[in-house]
Amino acid sequence: MSDIDAALLRAIERGVHDLDEVRLPLHILLENQFGDLNDNQVELVGAARDAAETAAARLRRARDLLTLQPAQLRQEPIRPADVLASLVASLQSRGAGRGVRVAADIAAPLPALRGDRIRLQEALSLVGAACLGATPDGGTLSIGAAAGEKDLVVAFEGGAIDPTEIDTTWAARVVQAHGGGFRADGTRAEIRLPR
Repeated sequence: MSDIDAALLRAIERGVHDLDEVRLPLHILLENQFGDLNDNQVELVGAARDAAETAAARLRRARDLLTLQPAQLRQEPIRPADVLASLVASLQSRGAGRGVRVAADIAAPLPALRGDRIRLQEALSLVGAACLGATPDGGTLSIGAAAGEKDLVVAFEGGAIDPTEIDTTWAARVVQAHGGGFRADGTRAEIRLPR
């Protein structure tokens, strides 16, 4: 790790620590009120808590970008069909408010994979959320999955995403640590994972 990477890592760790100092009191305020808060105050504290949680998650992803190594990943059996079914349901629910239709074409059967299920599930979720956010209101986000000779390919077709944004960059890093690849080109984003 270079000196610059080490300095960035220290700054990120400090940022995570600082956010933890904010997050804890916000959770305590919302869960164990010590006095009456009006509805606006509860809403403000809830919004602050959610913003702190989001910022902390992004800092942790930035830390992982610098430190994640394949040896750190758990190796467990993963059933991609189950992960994708959960992802599709979540994206359909989130897209409904904007009139975005989420269509899925998941080949059956999909081969089992080995890897870190939690990290892969989060990577797929982040890419899916980015694609959903980039899909125009009233549009369609298509999700496809099929097994090739060597790879499982999961493709999102909707709106054009920014592959350099921290969440998609982190997702790409997780996929790469699993020996796979990530590509975003125009309105298509594709994740390839080795079988």
